[in-house]
Amino acid sequence: MPPMAVERIGYGMGTKDFDRANCVRAFLGESSSLRAQICELCCNIDDMTPEALGFAQEILFENGALDVFLTPVQMKKNRPGVLLTCLCAPDKKDELARHILLHTSTRGVRERLCERVMLSAETTQVETPYGPVHIKISSGNGVRKEKPEYDDVRAAARMHDAPFDTVYQAALDAYKEIFR
Repeated sequence: MPPMAVERIGYGMGTKDFDRANCVRAFLGESSSLRAQICELCCNIDDMTPEALGFAQEILFENGALDVFLTPVQMKKNRPGVLLTCLCAPDKKDELARHILLHTSTRGVRERLCERVMLSAETTQVETPYGPVHIKISSGNGVRKEKPEYDDVRAAARMHDAPFDTVYQAALDAYKEIFR
């Protein structure tokens, strides 16, 4: 049974005689977590400059990558290299694999389809002494998180010449005062 908030349970008994019990139990509920498929594209690279790798990352993000990251790895012949990993929606994998082949020195891209468990997301806005700040609220599967939006906190901190952490905490405090 998938994780869910059970709303109702139903039971039924059949009329046919079997060697075992002829009954059914059904659960009605709402899933407590969101699931989606995601594609992971990756390749090992040991012969590109950091500037060229950064450019390849930019191209991948511009073409729909959800995330792109470089992990240091030790490759054959004791060469230091990087593992380039690109996360994307399954319908973007062919286009992004082509960009990896075009903009990096790799001769092949590995792809893996993964199941991803996610929290549902919503946004609200709070007023702080530094101005309005959006709060991202993520929840599901028994988990709840609140986080001030980075761009709003950064802009307010710059505008008021205040420390980032001060504005961030003011936004959290304003949220907790209203919604908790």
